[in-house]
Amino acid sequence: TTNTGLKIRKFINKPLRYILEKSTKRKIVLESYPNLEKDEAYIFSSTHFHCEDIISNLAILDRNTYALIGTTDQIEHNPLMYGAWLNGFIYVDRWNKESRASAIPKMERVLKAGNSVLIWPEGSLNNTENLLIQKLFGGPYYLAKSTGKKVVPISNYLQPETNTIYIRVGGPLDLSKYDKDEALDILRDAMASMMFEQIKAHSVPIKRSEL
Repeated sequence: TTNTGLKIRKFINKPLRYILEKSTKRKIVLESYPNLEKDEAYIFSSTHFHCEDIISNLAILDRNTYALIGTTDQIEHNPLMYGAWLNGFIYVDRWNKESRASAIPKMERVLKAGNSVLIWPEGSLNNTENLLIQKLFGGPYYLAKSTGKKVVPISNYLQPETNTIYIRVGGPLDLSKYDKDEALDILRDAMASMMFEQIKAHSVPIKRSEL
């Protein structure tokens, strides 16, 4: 997150997005994308639904976006993390209080420099059977409050039978004018609504008689 690093990553973003898309094993279908201000920084807030949502999200965003990554095992062993480093990412050790606390000012620095950030506020993959979205952590709200930047919800849906990743990006939300609980409810509702529409559109129906 040095000044030089932030500028270089803005410059290489377009060719890097092409590489990231080609590195994704599954087909990416971008279903919707809002009209975002060209030189504005945003706080992208994504569902955490499958193992390629980090790389596929970074491939479809139209600007350099630092990802908040808290999976130590992936960073230590997955070669794709070199691509994350090239793109720009902020590491957080989920089990270390100091590391969690330091992640917020690092993301604030990125946003104030004009680069965006990408967060998965559920904190872990959604392996629940019934919840569209798990309870959200407060990161998007704290960043919106401290920087005044808008939060952009993202929903990912992987349809295993077609090996296709569907991504919807919603319109920017100004969460800074709400209190924490109300802001996170608004964000969660936006993400869950897009996820529900994706399930209706792309899931393979199951006959009740076959259950």
